[in-house]
Amino acid sequence: MVIVATVTRDKPQRGVVEEGQKLAHAFDEELHVLNVLKLSEFVDIETDAVRDSGRPEEMRTVRSKAESVAREAVDGLTDDAVAVGRVGDPAEQILQYATEEDASYVVVGGRKRSPTGKALFGSVTQSVLLEADRPIVTVMQSN
Repeated sequence: MVIVATVTRDKPQRGVVEEGQKLAHAFDEELHVLNVLKLSEFVDIETDAVRDSGRPEEMRTVRSKAESVAREAVDGLTDDAVAVGRVGDPAEQILQYATEEDASYVVVGGRKRSPTGKALFGSVTQSVLLEADRPIVTVMQSN
């Protein structure tokens, strides 16, 4: 079993990785740090690649870009985490990866939002919390 800590490109995720690392040490499990490249980001990469080289990026190259975000998130915190990159809907990919790896815990970041913001805009964290079949640890971050 593993602990899965999820990170994004747009905000520092130090707290999520640190909490994942604590759980991994406490339960003597491996830490996997997962970044999911959203489909819109994938389209941007493909558009740039076609414009620059005339051909699309290979999927493994796109996944490696997502993996590099995960690798950067653990830089300076731990040397024994596995960096993982996926492409797709973030909530779906997080849940799928947690199932594939039989994760003991999934650590996600959250941010405080107004009740209206919560009602109008879904979030990856909310989707993961509602759909998960395993324990989820949420690390709240300031806006």
